Amino acid sequence: MPMFIKRELDNVVPTLNVLTKYSHTEYKIVNIVITTMKMIRKEFESTDAMKVNTLLQLLSYLGKYCELQSLDPQFREMGFIKPNESIITLIVRYIMTFTGQRVTLPIRRVAYPSMMICLASYPLYLQNESISKIFEAALVLEQDLELKKRMVGEFITFLDENGRGENEQNPKQNNAQAREVEISTFRVQANLRHRACLYLAQKFFKTIAQLCLLDDGIMELKPLQFVRLALNLGVANPIACLSVLIALHGSPIPQVQNTANEVLTNYGKLVDGQFLEGIKQAFQYKLLAPRMFKLIYKVVEDSKQMRNKFIKSLTKMLVVRQRHRASFEDEIKLLVFVVERITPMHFKTIEEVFIIMEHLQGLLQSQASDFIFEMGQQVNIDKNYAYYWALSIVLLNDFYKYLAHSYNIKDEDVEAFSTRCLETDLNQTPRLVRGGKMRLKWVLGNIGVEGEILNSNFEMCLREIEQICMIYRSELT
Repeated sequence: MPMFIKRELDNVVPTLNVLTKYSHTEYKIVNIVITTMKMIRKEFESTDAMKVNTLLQLLSYLGKYCELQSLDPQFREMGFIKPNESIITLIVRYIMTFTGQRVTLPIRRVAYPSMMICLASYPLYLQNESISKIFEAALVLEQDLELKKRMVGEFITFLDENGRGENEQNPKQNNAQAREVEISTFRVQANLRHRACLYLAQKFFKTIAQLCLLDDGIMELKPLQFVRLALNLGVANPIACLSVLIALHGSPIPQVQNTANEVLTNYGKLVDGQFLEGIKQAFQYKLLAPRMFKLIYKVVEDSKQMRNKFIKSLTKMLVVRQRHRASFEDEIKLLVFVVERITPMHFKTIEEVFIIMEHLQGLLQSQASDFIFEMGQQVNIDKNYAYYWALSIVLLNDFYKYLAHSYNIKDEDVEAFSTRCLETDLNQTPRLVRGGKMRLKWVLGNIGVEGEILNSNFEMCLREIEQICMIYRSELT
């Protein structure tokens, strides 16, 4: 369906409706609707997308702008609908015919949004469970992102036009009594439409928020526009999308990063329980922007408590899960992802660096000794299992040494911090003394290796882990 036809219908049909009202020729609208539906009926098995889509769009805009329910008696007089039937119900059934999987995708792309366009003026229908299932099919079951984009676009239009309730512009009427009646009617309709906005937002907000993670630009950022609009109107619960907004800080699209940061800033006090999930979603959906953590840090940087919570959330991702053998490669990649994005951060206090190093020091002490002990106990070692475990320990040891070199922090300083005996002002801004070095590229390049390369890398990692054990053992004695 060419977009210029859709835009023309959006202007022409309301004008046609006004003209027939003033000339008292509403029967012309009835005739147009009946003619259109008869033409659509002939196309139930058609694959001519252009013809079908044009008719569906025309019918949907007639439904939206022409107050067809008020013309039900005329449709009955002409024998087009049954005595207890509404023309809107019949239109919905006609459009729904073109949403089935047997229908070609180009037609489904228009049929689903046409349903929303038509029912925009009939808010009670929008809260019907059967209609909700049709919308859910479009947003969840359908795989085509173009279809989802168009559907979300109609949701945005409906929320934008109706999400403010009685705050919408009141109708103008010169006659005082007529104006009072019209305003009363307007308020009832506005409240019905507002309730429909609340229903749709509560029903589909989380689903549409998840679509943001799939939008690399092909959906023209419609899902994110919907999320921002729904939150601004107060018709959605922000908790349902905070992890997604955190994940979107890793988007390769600067506009998405900035919008997500802008929206998330309004809910800074609510985000502390969402950091982990958001970062995992970013990794899962390959939202890998290098400045991701720096942007999230800006959301919480004005609160020491929130900064420390964010840093502690990051440390929970700096772990070695040696029992999850099947997912070891992904675990290593996730570690690299987290470490890469922590290193460019500009910490506000030295305490934040100590929080990370304290966690790493304890982790390395336990993991290194556990690794050496387990390797000594096993006769037939699973080399892949042992290799990725060793690689994880070496990577985290590299990161620990990087922080120590970069901020001139000694092991004994970290130990003193752990026992709360450190004689340092923890609120001072850390100074980057010199840049440390890490082997992140080497680690990534040696994931999935086999044979002699794996054996050689394993022996090197084993020697480094033995040195870690020796260092911590000597410190304890």
